[in-house]
Amino acid sequence: MSDRVAVASADFIRNIGYWQSEALRCPISITHHGRERLILAAPERFNSPEEASQDAQRQHAALLTEQTALLENLDEGFIRFNTHFQIDAINAVAEAFLGLSRETARNRTAFDVFPDLLASLWRNHMDRVARTRKPESFDAEGAQGAHIRVRMFPMPEGVGCLFHNVTETINLRREREEGDALSKALERHAGVAVVRLDARGRIGAANDNFCRWSGFAESEVMGFRLVDLVAGARRAPVGAALERVMRERAPECVDVTIISKKGAEASGELALAPITTDFNTRGVLGVCLARREPALAPGA
Repeated sequence: MSDRVAVASADFIRNIGYWQSEALRCPISITHHGRERLILAAPERFNSPEEASQDAQRQHAALLTEQTALLENLDEGFIRFNTHFQIDAINAVAEAFLGLSRETARNRTAFDVFPDLLASLWRNHMDRVARTRKPESFDAEGAQGAHIRVRMFPMPEGVGCLFHNVTETINLRREREEGDALSKALERHAGVAVVRLDARGRIGAANDNFCRWSGFAESEVMGFRLVDLVAGARRAPVGAALERVMRERAPECVDVTIISKKGAEASGELALAPITTDFNTRGVLGVCLARREPALAPGA
């Protein structure tokens, strides 16, 4: 134990907790009047070769068990390719994705389990990861239009791959992009007013056209019910339509007449569509196509 660290017995007693922790890293030689008296060290330092081998085997088995549990509980698929780029291990998610059992997948190449274009992409990245020993990430399109995101990384013998299905994320992003484009187009259309309502029919947002038609700034109508801006004769039908849209979660159209801040009226067709989250209506989006511009109220 030539690598041991010497410490005076008085210092050891004062800082016994610290020196116990240090002893787990290297032996501690406890001295008295400058002479070595005791040695504090971790138990494995005193194990026989046979006991050390058994401890190492137990630790290796425990590590393998932990790794297996981790891989089986990942939300991502895992594939390990050996140095010949043949599959030698997959987890349950990868089994489902490939449609192959572990025994059937073993020793197959990417070209045996993926379409040619996808297999070629995987193989090119594997070649580069194995050569450079640096991880790489990429997106690929799988069977039936599925989008997968892959991360490859070097392993002691081969290449490991983690992947997950991002089709829903890609589709949501595209829907959001299309929705943004639609919103911008509606904003440019002078004849269309857009208003967003909460689950109680209160205004949460209104575009410039709606504010121009009503004569109210957006801040002036925020939190007020839409039906409060509707002319008396149309208030009940519009309110009933809003309730049906929220209750039945189905779009609907209704004639509406908005009374402006100065008492003028703007009539049009109001299309209502529910805004849902997990099958619950959390609001309504209203798009109104005016039939005519609001006329000035008498004496205005």
